[in-house]
Amino acid sequence: RFGFVMVTACLSVYFSGAAIYNFLFLPRAASELSQLWRSGGHVTIQFVRILFNVPWLLAVWSFLRAHCTDPGGITERWRTFARQTNLEVGESKQEWQPAQATWCSKCSDIRPERAHHCSATGKCAQRMDHYCPWTANCIGFRNHKFFLQVAFYTFLSNLVAFVTMAPLIGLILFRWSRQEHGPTVDDWKDIVLTATCVATMPVLKLFGQMNQDHIPKACQNVTSVEASYDNMPNPYDLGDSVLNMSQVMGNIGPDWLLPIMPWWPQSDGISFAHSHEAFELERENSDDSMESEAVLRVRYSVQTCAALRARGKLLE
Repeated sequence: RFGFVMVTACLSVYFSGAAIYNFLFLPRAASELSQLWRSGGHVTIQFVRILFNVPWLLAVWSFLRAHCTDPGGITERWRTFARQTNLEVGESKQEWQPAQATWCSKCSDIRPERAHHCSATGKCAQRMDHYCPWTANCIGFRNHKFFLQVAFYTFLSNLVAFVTMAPLIGLILFRWSRQEHGPTVDDWKDIVLTATCVATMPVLKLFGQMNQDHIPKACQNVTSVEASYDNMPNPYDLGDSVLNMSQVMGNIGPDWLLPIMPWWPQSDGISFAHSHEAFELERENSDDSMESEAVLRVRYSVQTCAALRARGKLLE
């Protein structure tokens, strides 16, 4: 119930802000601009309309995807692999445990590396980052991309709104200062526009901090849960920001811009490329072949010598 309230509140803010911008600010800006620049005013307003609404639409789309998409849980494929290979199961610790299956006492289940139990949802999530009360969902392997896009596109749309509204608000405040009694009830539209412009500032600060916190972590291939681990250097740091980000966003491409599942995922949520591992393995096993058991055997150190020879990774 609380999650429903939070999601409804967030969507209300998104849509009310867009309504004020499109139906109050833009017509008012067009009126003021036409007095100064009759020939180019219409074109400018249409350009600004697109400049705001495209990132706004992507922000709302990303928000809904982050809310509705399951973060990824313990799969039957993983359970079968762990059972058939007699995988060693270790104790879960608040430290780096690369290629280590751990036991969740709350779920009574074996979980893969980087998976953690989310107390808010009562389930284990693949490569769990955190629980987001705004989206009312746990952020993990399958929806981490959408969360990053929510933060980025919401910040971008609010930045456009503030920058484009500020000159008009300055003009409104100047005119109010010259009035004997200040704004009146008849100026309600200007009051709403001024309040909206002021309200964008804390939103910009909030989402600016979110981007400043979460984007660098993604570029280092570290989650919020793992940020405090210091028992060893990050075993998942691939040495390059783009390669690290591709573990969240998929291989770089136009789908990075859209809140859709990655076209070329670089992991399956069960195993992840390690710093010491030849990254060619990730490329060779992209797309459908990423699901092969050979990748799991390499990552969890249960691959046989025969399999290594077959893959050309063992020198004769």
